[in-house]
Amino acid sequence: MKKTIKLFAFFLLPFCLHAQIETTLPALSATHQATYINPAILPAFSTSIGTPLMSGFGLSIGLNGLNARTVISSLDADSFLNIPKLYNNLKGDKIEIDVAVNYEIFHVRFKCKNWYYGINLNTRNITNVRLSNELIGLVANGNDSYAGSTWDASSTAITNIAFNELGFSMARNFYRFNVGGRAKLYQGIGVTQTKDFTLKLNQPKTPTEEISVIAGGVINTASIGVLTDSVNGRASTSDEKAIDAKNFYSMGNLGAGIDLGLTYDVNNRLTLGASIIDFGFINWTNNVNNYSINNADVRSNGLNKEQIDSGKKLNDYLDSLFNLLKPKVSENSFTTFMPWRFYITANYKFNRRNTIGAVIQGRYLLGSILPAYTFSYARKIGDGFHLTANYSIIGNSYTNIGLGWSLKMGSVQWYLIQDNILAYFKPDQFQFMSLRLGLNLVFGEIRRPLKVY
Repeated sequence: MKKTIKLFAFFLLPFCLHAQIETTLPALSATHQATYINPAILPAFSTSIGTPLMSGFGLSIGLNGLNARTVISSLDADSFLNIPKLYNNLKGDKIEIDVAVNYEIFHVRFKCKNWYYGINLNTRNITNVRLSNELIGLVANGNDSYAGSTWDASSTAITNIAFNELGFSMARNFYRFNVGGRAKLYQGIGVTQTKDFTLKLNQPKTPTEEISVIAGGVINTASIGVLTDSVNGRASTSDEKAIDAKNFYSMGNLGAGIDLGLTYDVNNRLTLGASIIDFGFINWTNNVNNYSINNADVRSNGLNKEQIDSGKKLNDYLDSLFNLLKPKVSENSFTTFMPWRFYITANYKFNRRNTIGAVIQGRYLLGSILPAYTFSYARKIGDGFHLTANYSIIGNSYTNIGLGWSLKMGSVQWYLIQDNILAYFKPDQFQFMSLRLGLNLVFGEIRRPLKVY
């Protein structure tokens, strides 16, 4: 039973939740996809084409404070989840789950004189779920365990953004410098986002005092339908509750972004680089709903015996409490800012075939930066096979070994990148994993002369 749960958690968790830390892609510069990390990277081929269905798929997963082992170790003898035990096994003060999905529909990149131009179309989804451990603590221990103190789950936050990205890139070399940029047009598909979330419970020392529940914040949604049974007294329709297919291609919910990159040849062996990725925003205007509670403070003396004994009176009492916490619903447009990333790289070439590198990167989301540090080795084998391996420290995770390769067969370049291969051997313990795979059609290999500075 426990083995079944372990496999279920590893394979289905990412898709049930549908952040992006990528450690291997920066070293696989022979592929067009490396320019998504730094648009200043000059390609190995004068022309690269990605076709629908085959161009590329990427999945990135991050877990913090919870993994499958935590859940498995919280099972009792009958394989039922023991909530108090789970609460005691949690690490830190919150559970964080990050998932990023990137489907490259197509790309074209080509050289014209000294410039490299490109266009790409991607469909992406970025999800970050941050849950306060106290949400589980309240279920595990009940509110009496907080007597004389405040139960606080206000660190809970959710961001889920689905969007299409149309990018236009340019790059070229200026002596020791390579410079590049990508202008992006975003078209939002759907979003759910919390803002200024507050949820507290003040539990008195004695049962005769009032219990106080404080709630506040806003949940903004767009293009995903109505979340409540009624909005301001108006019953919602089935159309409002459904996701409309036209959200995937309409010209509503528009935004813009930019990628900027730079590399500098210190000498003919050492190259430094820096980039900022996904610096932009989306303005949501289609099918928008805002659910807001303005710092409600609900006080109660608890239930009396008559209410407990009467189902109707109990329901009436609970309904009255929930009505006090019922959100107000509006339809105001709002703006979400993209979870941007930065990369600082250093690569040292021993010769044309062997390179070692280091990457410092970070991803900014929900007011914090998740850092990662990578050390890599890359080797070119023959004319068309590039292989790279790396070790990374991501946040507080120290067991991340990545592998990647690209193989050119005729005009077809296959690539496969796996940022943490240990996740397959110990799926119950992994915290971070990233996968990319696909193929490019490439033409005109560029053999650059070795520069001497």
